[in-house]
Amino acid sequence: MKTSKIYLKRLQRDIDWLSQVHLFYTFVFGVLIIASRAWNLIPVEAAWQRWTLVLVMLAWTLSIWRFGRDKSKDPLYYQVLVWLLALLDVVVASFVVYSQRGIASRGLALYVLAIVTIGTLLDRTALLGIAAISATAYAAASLSYAYIHPGENYKIELYGELAFYCSVFFIIASLVWLVVRSKKR
Repeated sequence: MKTSKIYLKRLQRDIDWLSQVHLFYTFVFGVLIIASRAWNLIPVEAAWQRWTLVLVMLAWTLSIWRFGRDKSKDPLYYQVLVWLLALLDVVVASFVVYSQRGIASRGLALYVLAIVTIGTLLDRTALLGIAAISATAYAAASLSYAYIHPGENYKIELYGELAFYCSVFFIIASLVWLVVRSKKR
């Protein structure tokens, strides 16, 4: 009983901290849009799409922060909130990958945020689950871009890169588990 109270307190603290980190992430994403538009690096239409995403990120994160302030007695409540933040990270990363030319995108690194966010749950299955979701979302975004713009990459390059980076998601999840598991003991 005592460990579940400690776990519940830690989840409450973590959801507050994760929400604050995601609010900062949203702010930085907004600054990037302003800078990109100021130097004419992105067209107006792309800037509007990104601002829409920033508003979704802001509303989503503030909602989770608010719900995280409720004093629930059920750890599942806070686990769901952590998952919702991680799924937001996957959606944002997929949008960035698609809008930055699929497998050529540097936005691939954003999927790591979802994996690290889920790492706060101290659960290996959850880490492998978010790695699988990230790999699926990355593959979908990259393949969608390649299908709509067929002349931009070779098929062998596309499938080779997809297989490599999807494997890296599982490697990162395993490394996060190694770090997190020591906290669990």
